[in-house]
Amino acid sequence: MKITDLYIQTQDDLETAVKELGILPFFVNSVRGFSIDEHVDPGIWFTGDDGYDFDARFDDGLVPHADNVLYNLIDANAPVLSKRLNFYRQSL
Repeated sequence: MKITDLYIQTQDDLETAVKELGILPFFVNSVRGFSIDEHVDPGIWFTGDDGYDFDARFDDGLVPHADNVLYNLIDANAPVLSKRLNFYRQSL
């Protein structure tokens, strides 16, 4: 699969893309065209949340404390998790 051919309309499309590409960031980044955001059908992409990012939603009391703890844990361990998830994917 070429990244330029990617168009995500279903969960299966997303799973196939991640399996073939190994990793695919959610949001636009410094590598043009290398994100789910740039290849997903706008009708299924989560948008709208009044411009809130996770931290702003938490600060405004819209996110449970447990979700914030999990978010911070994942954020602090992202490089380790990426390696472990990639290893898991390869073992399937």
